[in-house]
Amino acid sequence: MRIAIICHCRFPWNRGIGRLARTLHEQGHQVHILTKTTSKGTDYPYATIHAFPFALLKSHMPFNFLWALWIIRVCLRQKIDLLIVRELPLALQSYLAAKIMRKPILMDMREHYPAAGKAWGKKRADLPGLTITDMIPAMLEGKLKGLYVIGENPKLSDPDWNHLNHALKELDFLVVQELFLSETAQVADVVFSAASVAEKEGTITNTERR
Repeated sequence: MRIAIICHCRFPWNRGIGRLARTLHEQGHQVHILTKTTSKGTDYPYATIHAFPFALLKSHMPFNFLWALWIIRVCLRQKIDLLIVRELPLALQSYLAAKIMRKPILMDMREHYPAAGKAWGKKRADLPGLTITDMIPAMLEGKLKGLYVIGENPKLSDPDWNHLNHALKELDFLVVQELFLSETAQVADVVFSAASVAEKEGTITNTERR
């Protein structure tokens, strides 16, 4: 399969993109990376690099159809089968290009943005976050001090209510964002309101995409 990884960063990019390209290459896929580069002919053993045109870099990015046209041009020339988007700035243009070409697209934007990390004065953690089953033991062990719950009511849905209740008491700070004052919201330090479907504007689709 011929795969295009689209990222709005300069070469060399972050380690996540490098690992992704290498993994796909080792699995037998032909990888193309559409990115900013220090030079057009940058050599990389696991992928072919396609540099953004200088004219595009100077143009307004959001809602600019020229970016989508350039992505389409590269993908058609290289006969790309799948698009993978790694960064938010090019998500809209890549989605539009994929729809026009009728190609599948994967939004894989897990990476922390360097600009956000610089603003916060923090580096990206090498370890992944905790799963919901790992959070409760971490709360009881004192490793997890704060929790932000959005649209969930674990005090009602968790099968071991007493175990979870003890874990929540160990938190230093609990934030809940919910439509109603649920059981979990009642023990929170801060409760934020949430908007229901009826309070939002725009197109609404269900899980069947209708």
